[in-house]
Formats: sequence, C-alpha cells, structure tokens
Amino acid sequence: MLIDYKWVLQCHLGDITLLHTAVLHLCE
Repeated sequence: MLIDYKWVLQCHLGDITLLHTAVLHLCE
C-alpha cells in the first residue's frame, strides 16, 4: 500500500508546525 506523503503533509502541516513550535519553546 502506497502512502501519499504529500497529502499527509498537507493535511497535518498545521499540526506538525504547532507541535514543532511547542517543542522549540520547551527546549529553550
């Protein structure tokens, strides 16, 4: 089964960005 990574990234880009930002703040 092939996964459309571009579709996954587009659908979850906002969540990933928020999570990444939160992690950066926790690491500061």
